[in-house]
Amino acid sequence: MPINSNQEKLDKFNVAIQHYALEQQKRIQEEVEAFQKKELEQAEDEVLQEAYGMIQKEMAEMRNRISREMAQRENEERKKLLKKRQSISEDVFRRVADRLLQYTKTEEYPLLLEKYAREAGQMLISHKAENCSCEILVREEDLPFANRLQSALGLAATVRAEDSIQLGGLRVLCPEKKLEADSTLDTLLEEQKGWFEEMSGLSVR
Repeated sequence: MPINSNQEKLDKFNVAIQHYALEQQKRIQEEVEAFQKKELEQAEDEVLQEAYGMIQKEMAEMRNRISREMAQRENEERKKLLKKRQSISEDVFRRVADRLLQYTKTEEYPLLLEKYAREAGQMLISHKAENCSCEILVREEDLPFANRLQSALGLAATVRAEDSIQLGGLRVLCPEKKLEADSTLDTLLEEQKGWFEEMSGLSVR
C-alpha cells in the first residue's frame, strides 16, 4: 500500500477523532449548561419560595402588630371616654344633689316628708303591719319633724337619725314583716343614674 494512501487514511482518522471529540465536548458543554440552568432555576425557585414565605410571615406579623396597636388605642380611647363620662355624670349629679339639699331648706320639704310617710303607712297597712314596731329613719337635720312624720305614717313608730341618708327623705322599716319603704332622696337620685347615662347618650359600649 502506498505511503500517501496510508497517510491520507491516518489524516482522515485524526480528523474524525477530533470531530468526535469536539462533538462530545459540545454535548458535554450543553449538558453542563442545561444542568447549571436547571440548578439555577431550582435555586431561584427556592429563593423565591423562601422570599415569599418571609413576605407572608412579615405581613402576618405586621397585621398582628397593627391589630394589637388598634386594640390598644381603642382600649385607651374607651378608657378616656369612660373617664370623661364619669366626670360629666359626677358633675351633673353633684349639682343635682346640691339642688336637693337647697330644697330641703324650703317650706315645701316637710310636706314632702309627710307625703312619703303617708305613702309608707298605706303600704304597711296593705301588708297588715298595723301592729308592728316601725322605725322612721331620717337625717339628723330632719329629727325636728318627728311628730309630723309619726302622725302622717298613721302607725306607732319611732324616729331616729340614719347617717347613710345624706340628702333627705325618709326610710320606713317594719322588721317583723321584713318590709321597707325607701323614699330617701339619696336612693331616688341613685336610681336616676342609669336612666341618665342611657338618655344622655353618655353610655360607652
